[in-house]
Amino acid sequence: LLLLILDRLILECLVVWAAQPKVPCQRHSCGNSENVHTLLCGPQPCPFTEKLPAGADGTTKMRGLYADSMRTVGVVLYLLRWHRGPLDVLKASIDMGGDVDSVAALCLGILGASCGLRFGEEGGLSWSLLEELEGVEYLVAAAKAFSEWVEGQT
Repeated sequence: LLLLILDRLILECLVVWAAQPKVPCQRHSCGNSENVHTLLCGPQPCPFTEKLPAGADGTTKMRGLYADSMRTVGVVLYLLRWHRGPLDVLKASIDMGGDVDSVAALCLGILGASCGLRFGEEGGLSWSLLEELEGVEYLVAAAKAFSEWVEGQT
């Protein structure tokens, strides 16, 4: 259930975020220098996707994390170590490029389980990301029921 919520949130955020211009300055605390990016994600541009079109015009080579479980774990741990909150780690996951849905889902799943996603709070995720989800009432009810069940187990 949490992964379903996160997957929908990530998709909504990707749509909004993709429309914004990319700025080379630091937008988040995780950093994204070329050296760190290459160290975490591997050789750039991504060698396994050389024939796939990327970028607005389709001529840019894809940069970012490709499907590699060991590198994915490294990126997730790096982002969790340096984040300033759920919104920061979501932006950094998207900026990383490549397999952003897996990285963002893992990071937000761990953050959500450990300290919450802080909806509507500074540094947390915006309520607008949650409000536009289809079936949000069901998801909220299921989350509350699960929370009550967990509290009853202790």
